[in-house]
Amino acid sequence: MEDRIRSICVPVRKAVYKLMDVDRFYVMLYYGDTKQVMFPSVWDGKKNLELSWAERALDNRWLSDQAVLQNEPVRLEGESQYWPEGEEIPKSWLAMPISIEENLRMALVVENRRRGDAFGDEAERFLTTIAQQAAMAIRNVRLLEEWQEAEKKRRAAEKFFAVNRVAGEFAHSMNNIAGTVPVWIKLARANLDPRDQKQGMVLQQLDEIDKVTQRLLRKAREIKEATQQRAREPVEINTIVESAIKRALASQPHIDERILVEKELETNLPKIEVERDSFIDTLTSIVKNGLESMSDRGTLRVSTCRSQEAGKPIIEIVISDSGVGISEENLKYIFDPFFTTKETGMGFGLWRDKTIIEELGGRIDVQSELSKGTTFTIKLPVK
Repeated sequence: MEDRIRSICVPVRKAVYKLMDVDRFYVMLYYGDTKQVMFPSVWDGKKNLELSWAERALDNRWLSDQAVLQNEPVRLEGESQYWPEGEEIPKSWLAMPISIEENLRMALVVENRRRGDAFGDEAERFLTTIAQQAAMAIRNVRLLEEWQEAEKKRRAAEKFFAVNRVAGEFAHSMNNIAGTVPVWIKLARANLDPRDQKQGMVLQQLDEIDKVTQRLLRKAREIKEATQQRAREPVEINTIVESAIKRALASQPHIDERILVEKELETNLPKIEVERDSFIDTLTSIVKNGLESMSDRGTLRVSTCRSQEAGKPIIEIVISDSGVGISEENLKYIFDPFFTTKETGMGFGLWRDKTIIEELGGRIDVQSELSKGTTFTIKLPVK
């Protein structure tokens, strides 16, 4: 958003410098939900400035903060004690705040360091007009971004449901075909004599076929479960995370003797709505992947925290291991169905996990480096 505002402020800045006696012009943003103040654009007449106070908490001792809090013009003529420490105090100063939306305000600020009477009523009227035009442009940009995001989600939803439908049909067909194999194997065994060398070898091969078939049937059930709509309920995310870690550790006996599990779970997190069992399975799968990537000693780190994305509250779950890592070439394919680097894998695990997370309106990202480990970050909306 700040980049968009910077681009919008270029023509605003040119108009200000052309029609007003200004030594420095800057744009101030105040985010009401986080109480943070930012200055995405500061211009001294020649170039953009990088200020040490360019991002900070709201502090009404500063004149710019007073302007934003009052949401009306604030004018300074002469020196004032309310000014950033170490900053030269201008002779004239004028701030014009305006609301962009409920939790976002903007202020256009001009300074003159030579004259104490640089900004009169006419300057205030002009800056008001400019601020209103800038605010309208920013609102339009916000509306465009929201539309683009909604369109992106709509297309993703169409693709999601199409993949789900195909996957569900595939799982159903695979279950029907593979489901008959154990019956035929049972009939074949009844007609073979294990004491006969050749027939004994056939029985061994049938055992292997049976194992593969059972694995296919399990995967078919997993795919079917991943594509079904489920009832959701509000859950404590830390409780779900703890259950997933316990299940993953229990699936690999004695792994706690060589793997250190570190947890950093933020307390008092808001509840999120998920289908409990499938989401525990999802987190268990990702934790197990991390454990399996560390063949020797290693550390698995799991953390939860509240955060924000696009101004909306989210919960982040980060699962990080110190394992073998994933090559850059493979990293872009790991969520694709049928893609796997495991000898016994079928490539449905991470695809299924991504499907469930996106069904919740969330997102899963991955970062990895060979020989250094992998980090999965899950972001879930708070409703």
